[in-house]
Amino acid sequence: MEKNELICVILMREKFGITKECIQTLINQTQDCPVVFLHTGIPKSLSKGLEQLSENEPRFRTHQIASHFMLPNDVLNVAMEKFGEQYKYMLTIDNDVVLENNAIEAMVTCARQTGSAVIQPLLLEGREDEVHYDPPISKIQLTDDGVYTYCARTLEKAAERFPRIPIGDTGVQRRIYHVERHCLLLEPEGLKGIFPLEPYLNTREWLDLSLRLFVKNVAIHFEPNATARYIIKPVSQEDSDYFQLRWDKKLAEFSNEYVKNKWNILNFLDSNKFVAGMNRYFKAAISPQPNVFRGAPIAANRVVAPTMAFPRYRSGNNHTPAPMSTL
Repeated sequence: MEKNELICVILMREKFGITKECIQTLINQTQDCPVVFLHTGIPKSLSKGLEQLSENEPRFRTHQIASHFMLPNDVLNVAMEKFGEQYKYMLTIDNDVVLENNAIEAMVTCARQTGSAVIQPLLLEGREDEVHYDPPISKIQLTDDGVYTYCARTLEKAAERFPRIPIGDTGVQRRIYHVERHCLLLEPEGLKGIFPLEPYLNTREWLDLSLRLFVKNVAIHFEPNATARYIIKPVSQEDSDYFQLRWDKKLAEFSNEYVKNKWNILNFLDSNKFVAGMNRYFKAAISPQPNVFRGAPIAANRVVAPTMAFPRYRSGNNHTPAPMSTL
């Protein structure tokens, strides 16, 4: 790949434990592009491991971009602001996602062939081959009354939720209209007017991004030959503070309502089953002991999302990013 063609940016999603494995897969699949982990504070145990990794691999760097927690959309805004003008392609990946062999090459090839500004890989869940996202249905319909959005993650979900809609192809490269945020290849030049994203959403952020892309007529392509694995388990005591923010139930209720009203979605699936499930899993996995990593505080001077009733979760653009000009 040409110089400044690609940068890999790792974003904090919900926990720390898979981070080193995530980074190593990126290093193994690339030869000369930078690999950057943007975070807002990490435990000492992980920090030491990443320091050793950066000593052995000069292409890898970590950057603490703020001293307070930020949700994934907020961190992605920083990544686009800092790197969007420097690189033709930006691979964004959550730090609990592991890429299979040649996934990056397959996504870049797809972007070149299709001209799409967003490439979505096949997403598997866990260490087995359970499909998390292989969308057989991906459709958005605009009407005078509002927006209808049809999206099913798997063939089984499509048959269950949309029995009267043609399933369409699965397992082949195709244009889609919805994205999952775990891992995406982006072409910043083709995303003018899409960023910045809403920084305070902890769920339905994928739907908000999908509709932003749709109204701007930005093409999304699905590349089944690129495989990424979202590793949900395990969660540890060190993950406690950020995990509870990431899957806060009240924040999820706000996020749902905000996205639904913003886009006037008429067939909105008003459910927080996944968020509730993550909270149940967290309570079962973590014993009620003092946390060994208290994490970063929520900044008191951050701008609160409109109509938010829980001001301890704040966001905005008054962070002070670390220098990144050497990348």
